[in-house]
Amino acid sequence: MLIVGIGSILMGDDGAGVEVIDRLEQIRLPENVELFKAGLDSFGILGKLEGRKKVIFVDALRGGETGKVYTLSFEEIEKFEFIYSLHDFTIEHLIKTGQEIYSEFPGDIQIIGIGISDIEGGIGLSREVEKGVDKAVDVILKEVRECV
Repeated sequence: MLIVGIGSILMGDDGAGVEVIDRLEQIRLPENVELFKAGLDSFGILGKLEGRKKVIFVDALRGGETGKVYTLSFEEIEKFEFIYSLHDFTIEHLIKTGQEIYSEFPGDIQIIGIGISDIEGGIGLSREVEKGVDKAVDVILKEVRECV
């Protein structure tokens, strides 16, 4: 299982996905779980997907309640606006590209989205998003336990 944290820690609440990975790094996880702080490196993510059975992406999203955690399948991501974008290369584009170029692409893809209201420059998360990060860590740990 690969867990990927996406976002920019320099843009306030946009760093929620990376913060989740920071917190998971403090917890002893099974050996078959790999954590990856992608930041905004879409091609770095793409290179890590081949041959994986399960991947969880964690990112900030707009279009939902601030601080609320959303667990989505690939098919459901169109309902929300994920913040992650490097020249408009979104999570959806990333997954579709991986499906096209890799013969062994993860069949089980989950997106954990943490609702944010806006992005402002600066380091640190708002109080509401901090609570969402805590909830997202709990959701991921439950998923890890179920997959072991």
